[in-house]
Amino acid sequence: VHIESDNPFDDMINAKDPKAWDDEAIPIIPFAIADGRAAIAYVRTHAAKYKIAPDRIGMMGFSAGGMIAAASAFNYTSANRPNFIAPIYADMPESIQGDMLKDTPPAFIACTQDDEFGFAAHAISLYNKWYAAKRPVELHLFTRGGHGFGIGSPDNTTHNWIDRLIDWLIVQGLVNKN
Repeated sequence: VHIESDNPFDDMINAKDPKAWDDEAIPIIPFAIADGRAAIAYVRTHAAKYKIAPDRIGMMGFSAGGMIAAASAFNYTSANRPNFIAPIYADMPESIQGDMLKDTPPAFIACTQDDEFGFAAHAISLYNKWYAAKRPVELHLFTRGGHGFGIGSPDNTTHNWIDRLIDWLIVQGLVNKN
């Protein structure tokens, strides 16, 4: 893939061959997922050192990072199972998803309907998978905000999504109200 600028988002949106981007990433994805799982296991192993609760370790990621967060909820071990996931405007095609287990971690999912990469369909697919398995899940699908809305924007309804995440974490018992 020929890089036109130092902005990968613009390069991907304007790519003459979008499939080439996917083809280049496919061999890397398993390594990225393994890194995410290793990170969870590392933090859990060192929880006492970091003064954190080993049963409150989750993963949130945005876009490709959202894929890593979501993928960590499949094919995990007791050492690397996240206690929750929060894939935000995540690229998470069915081909990367695995089987739902009876202890699949709770999921908070957020995306926009106008995501330039079409990841709203991925968010809905993840939600449906969690819902069908009767696992805790919350989906926020905003009308506008595009891909990469980050912390949100007061120009659209994405501006308060982080507050919804905090509320959800409290209800799930994963963070304290204070």
